[in-house]
Amino acid sequence: MVGPQPYISLGPNSPANGSWCLEVVIGKNLQQSEITDVCFLPTGALDLNTTNKYELERSNTILNQTGLVKISGIHTTDLWELVNWIFVSKYWLTLYDSGQVSSVTYQITDNGLLNFSSPFISDATYNIFVNDTLYQNYSSYLAERIFPYLKNDLGIPQNATVEFLPLSDTNRLHPVKTSIFRTYTCTKRQLKGWFSLLVSVFAADYALVGGAYSIFMCIASTIQEKTDSST
Repeated sequence: MVGPQPYISLGPNSPANGSWCLEVVIGKNLQQSEITDVCFLPTGALDLNTTNKYELERSNTILNQTGLVKISGIHTTDLWELVNWIFVSKYWLTLYDSGQVSSVTYQITDNGLLNFSSPFISDATYNIFVNDTLYQNYSSYLAERIFPYLKNDLGIPQNATVEFLPLSDTNRLHPVKTSIFRTYTCTKRQLKGWFSLLVSVFAADYALVGGAYSIFMCIASTIQEKTDSST
């Protein structure tokens, strides 16, 4: 089970602040589990200065036991880079759905609520669709490491390549005004019951996580099919 931490020592735990950490929970349930923090640099590489060496080795051991690394032939370091690519790409694309290229986050109070009086405002320095260096890193990773595994599923010739236009004043993301529409099926607005509320929350979370999970599973299944066909 994985998920980003809400906060790290330097501020909100977010790709918008450069380095960020992924919280990996190893165990059958939250009561009997080990928590490992795997941190990444803005370039997508593992941050070995922040990530505990023992915890990283422990996580790699667990990954090897799942068989995913053995079946796919992907080294654990490359697997972590893939996880980072999925999370960071999804983060910036989701943010741009609301027309934003930078983020505003809030600290969490002792009561578990957001402190709206003290916002943490980030700029677009680490936005992979604004920063030219990061754009080249992430686009080349997509073209060289991910795209080859998707050719069979997309029906693309094996000798085909993909190229991305470099960033420019016209070819980069800019903040845009975005309208968010909310519709209601009822004529009288009122709070939902607890059960309906939980279903709505779980459905929304599934929609956000489902996209990244589908990409990961598509790549993993393609790798396994190639492995099976070569044996």
